[in-house]
Amino acid sequence: MNHFMLPGEGYVRDPMWPARYGVHAMELLINAMFKLGGERSRFEAMAFGGADVLAITHGSLSVAQANVAFLREFLKTERIPLVKSLLAGSQPMRVSFLSTTGTVTVELVGSGAIPRIVSTETRLLSSVGQPPYKTPDRQVTIF
Repeated sequence: MNHFMLPGEGYVRDPMWPARYGVHAMELLINAMFKLGGERSRFEAMAFGGADVLAITHGSLSVAQANVAFLREFLKTERIPLVKSLLAGSQPMRVSFLSTTGTVTVELVGSGAIPRIVSTETRLLSSVGQPPYKTPDRQVTIF
């Protein structure tokens, strides 16, 4: 499981946190799976997130849209099927993954968490854009 904040190319690089970039995070994850004996033919992906919580843009796409596009293209290139997903929207999500069963719980986070999310993301992504102020509803989905 990984969590990346930017797709990769064309974004300001942070040498302290390279895994926050999708291209690096995905390579780390796949290489770790190989080291543990994983077989590419058995790889499957589940993807959750890509919500446009902060409405940061880069070119013609929001960063969230670019993350989703990157992920889909990466999985297609690596021939890894995307078996479950909940992508895009405008609500932040809390994702829990139980590796022993493959169960994923996705909770759409309420508006109370947005100030903390905005503060954290603004601090980490200050060179990329500015945060919006949105109020999502709360939902929980179990896959």
